[in-house]
Amino acid sequence: MKPLLFLLLPGAAAAAPLDCLIEPRAIVEIAAADEGRIEEVLVARGDRVAEGDVLVRLDDEMQRLQLATVRSRAESDLEVRAGETRLELRETELARATQLAARNAGAATAVDEARIEVALTEIAIEEARLARTLAGIEAEQAEALLERRVVRSPSDGIVVAVEAARGEYAGQQAILVTLAQIDPLHVEVFAPPQYFNRLSLGDSYMVRQTTPLEGAYMATVSVVDQIFDAASNTFGVRLDLPNPDGTIPAGTRCTVDFDLPE
Repeated sequence: MKPLLFLLLPGAAAAAPLDCLIEPRAIVEIAAADEGRIEEVLVARGDRVAEGDVLVRLDDEMQRLQLATVRSRAESDLEVRAGETRLELRETELARATQLAARNAGAATAVDEARIEVALTEIAIEEARLARTLAGIEAEQAEALLERRVVRSPSDGIVVAVEAARGEYAGQQAILVTLAQIDPLHVEVFAPPQYFNRLSLGDSYMVRQTTPLEGAYMATVSVVDQIFDAASNTFGVRLDLPNPDGTIPAGTRCTVDFDLPE
């Protein structure tokens, strides 16, 4: 941004108020994390949004089906219960074989085979439990993929442009919505050298909008540039202007008098 002009009164002890500009804190261009057909656009230019609000939805039918599939596997304990039932049977057979062998009424190999069946069934139960755990992880991954089909606002702000329409194809990194963050606003001013050692972070000054606007607001110094602009012999100063209710418009000109601290 080019330095703003300022006026010094010849021979006067105090300079005239400096010109300044009230700007958004940031302009955020929001893209989808995934690509696909746009299913729904929920905002329009001028809308106020809060952090986390849904701005755009992409088609998510496949992701929902995938989530439902893995979630059903994660929530089902059929394999575990079936394995536990088989284990009870195998343990009963082992006990019977052991009793017969103790009375010399059964072969020792039958006992060994029964023990092997018990061990294999225990392993099958552990595999079923592991499969259920893995299905739970897959469900979390599916939920994350489904969330990528939703474009949310990263912060509070005002929608200044919408480049998305229902039915269009949104490619990755394609800008869908542009958002202006307006709380706090930034007041940008270029000051002459005599103010360099007089301004400190945290100082408060009155910022006045120029005609036809008539607002006057307190703002706090948040940045004092340490590098001068050689062409204009000025240095940049930024003030933070609270705007919690969003009533102060951005992009407006103003003045600030650094000779009149509040």
